[in-house]
Amino acid sequence: MTVAPIRYKLRNWRRQKGLTQAAAAQELGVARRTWHQWEQGAIIPGPGHMIELIKLTEFEVQPNDFYTLPLLTNREAA
Repeated sequence: MTVAPIRYKLRNWRRQKGLTQAAAAQELGVARRTWHQWEQGAIIPGPGHMIELIKLTEFEVQPNDFYTLPLLTNREAA
């Protein structure tokens, strides 16, 4: 299973809501450039903004979406 990079997940959420970057940024009280950098994966929101972003997206965007992590699998005990 492949996870979409945040730039797609956050951008797709915004577009599904019919928001411009400027409008989405305004909803969160940040600059449009900040929102753009989040979508591009150039910066990661700090803890306060992360909480507000989770609320704004109604849990569709999560903190782990901002990190490129390997997919982990459960291994059976030997």
